[in-house]
Amino acid sequence: KTTSRQGSFMPSIEQFIRLHEPQPPQEGIPCCHAADFDAAFFDSGFFATYDIHCPDNIARAANKRQAEYFAGRWLAARVMEEFGIHNFKLSADTRGCPQWPDGLIGSLSHGDDHVQCCVGERKNFRAIGIDVQAPITQAAAEKLQMRILSSAERDRLAQSSLALSTGVALCFSAKESLYKAVYPIVRRYFGYRSAELLAIDETQQTLRFRLEEELTELPGCPMEVTLHYQCQPERLRTTLLLTTGG
Repeated sequence: KTTSRQGSFMPSIEQFIRLHEPQPPQEGIPCCHAADFDAAFFDSGFFATYDIHCPDNIARAANKRQAEYFAGRWLAARVMEEFGIHNFKLSADTRGCPQWPDGLIGSLSHGDDHVQCCVGERKNFRAIGIDVQAPITQAAAEKLQMRILSSAERDRLAQSSLALSTGVALCFSAKESLYKAVYPIVRRYFGYRSAELLAIDETQQTLRFRLEEELTELPGCPMEVTLHYQCQPERLRTTLLLTTGG
């Protein structure tokens, strides 16, 4: 433990966050790290101790939100170090989009006790979007699908062998990943109904979406995208990688 600015004992970073086994960078493949954290062991003094920028809105936020934000930026710093970039202050624009250093592009996702970060080189990727979600109940899925899915999308989901709770959570996560990847290209806010589920490939674990014409008319915006998904008992993850050659 160390002493915080308030004079009390600060929990150690090891108590707060535990890094999963990191995957070393490989040419042409994004570097992805994951970690678990416990907000009960978070101290706002971590921002100063580990030289991580804390914007005003986060400084005013509840302890849980500060813990999530810090965990994401701390993990992003670990990933950027894999590319030889140290002490970079990862800021965000007014929409919360992280501003990565020259030469890199990435995405962050965090929940109550888990965070992931995926970063690649701009020479290989023009957009990256990841999202991690905890499982949801059947009742929650029934409500959520009405908000984020069209009737055609609900029909396609029903035709798959995925449980409703899994399928809706995957679609929600995929549309979050899609937004994180495409927003930096179009620089325009868009909602869940701006991307339509076209197909689910359960063998390849992919989801294919078509974007609305209002977006695809903008420079650089793809017409269709394919995301990969992973389902685990404790969480599911979706990933969208737009390569420079695609």
